[in-house]
Amino acid sequence: MKSLLFKCVSFFIVAFPCWGNELYVRQVGDNTNLTISQDGANNKITGSGGRALVSGNNTSTTFTQTGDNNQVWSYMSADNGQQTVTQTGNTNYATSDCHGNNCSTTITQNGNNNAANLEFGNGGDYDNTGTITQDGNYNIAGIEANGDDNTFVIDQDGDNNDVGGITNAPITGDSNTLSITQDGDYMEFEGHLVGSNNSLTSFQGGNADNSFIRVNAIGSNNTGNLRQGKKIDGTVDNNDSGNFEQYITISGDSNNISTSQVNSGGTSSDHHMAHIITGDSNTISHLQYADKKKQGFVEITGDDNTVTLEQRNSANHFADILLTGDDHTVTSVQRGGTGSHNLELDLTNAGGEYTVTTTQNSSTAQTYSLTGMCTATGGCGITVNQY
Repeated sequence: MKSLLFKCVSFFIVAFPCWGNELYVRQVGDNTNLTISQDGANNKITGSGGRALVSGNNTSTTFTQTGDNNQVWSYMSADNGQQTVTQTGNTNYATSDCHGNNCSTTITQNGNNNAANLEFGNGGDYDNTGTITQDGNYNIAGIEANGDDNTFVIDQDGDNNDVGGITNAPITGDSNTLSITQDGDYMEFEGHLVGSNNSLTSFQGGNADNSFIRVNAIGSNNTGNLRQGKKIDGTVDNNDSGNFEQYITISGDSNNISTSQVNSGGTSSDHHMAHIITGDSNTISHLQYADKKKQGFVEITGDDNTVTLEQRNSANHFADILLTGDDHTVTSVQRGGTGSHNLELDLTNAGGEYTVTTTQNSSTAQTYSLTGMCTATGGCGITVNQY
């Protein structure tokens, strides 16, 4: 058993000047590798009750700090665990926690005043992999996980981006995959995943202002694909400058959501999406595209419902879709450069499902509203064309 204790000393794997730097690391385990380098003043890698304790088999930890007033708090008690923290700049903060087996953590921060947080399970077999890369200033990211086979990737470019805050994005369950890319300024992401086999991919970028996504998923086999300020192919339109918002809540199993808010560069954009799903095997596909206000709201209570909503062009469009019951299918399109269209649907399965197709495509404002209960065993079909 090996125990290594460093505190403001020079050693062959530890290199740093001793003005204001603090290093306290205790390492216990087998076949461990430890490399520490601090270059600057008032940097801290702590230990004992303040973490930086390494214990386990085949562990490898590398800390590198360049700049002033950087901190690393680390704790790893794992087999085959690996942690790498690299901070370049000033006043950056990183904390890394690892429990269980085969944990891998990588935190890289370039810039000033960035913060990152990764914490994995409470022991047992956790094949977690976490990566946080932040380029810019005043970025915050956070992940907490308690489960198996989780994969996390967070990449933030620019300033003032936020994923979940520190310890504000708990991920509890099995086989969760979270991938977030934020390219721009003043973006936020807040996510909560509880369940199994959840997959979430989020893109925010293109110099878009005031973008915000909030996701809450409870259940199994949920899938989400969210884009704001991105083209359909995922590339960035560098002129995007829209106030995007999304709010999604999922409770149930095997639900699928794909949304996109893409702006063509107008400064008057103000897009809103809100999706609430309670039930199983529901699918929502929602696209908002153009440079003026689009508002779309979908709420589903039931199973096996499908909603496809497309809102395009430069006019202000509004859609509110409420489905109660099972097996509904709604396909709605709102287009028009000058006509602001309004759609309101409140559909209930009272013995039969609805199949509704609406198209609003006109230079003048169009409005369609339907509140109905389908009692026909063969279902109710409605097609509306407004040109």
